[in-house]
Amino acid sequence: MGRAEGAQLREYATATDHLWCRGCGHICEGCLNAPVAVADTLRYRMYHEQYGERELARRLYAELPSAARDLSGVDLGLAEAACPHG
Repeated sequence: MGRAEGAQLREYATATDHLWCRGCGHICEGCLNAPVAVADTLRYRMYHEQYGERELARRLYAELPSAARDLSGVDLGLAEAACPHG
């Protein structure tokens, strides 16, 4: 890979940095008032949106306990604010 390609990859990484979860769910999930699986949900979203693995993402999400998928009354702004990666 040449210098130009490396620069393009770094530019793409910077532009998409906010789209993926690093898996430190203990940080964001710990500040919520419900057992929402934030890290898993965001990972499955990445499978669906970025990788095109739609069926896999849907199956994995459906396998989460219903409480981990229930966003009723959950302030996800708290999780977003707690995320060290934005």
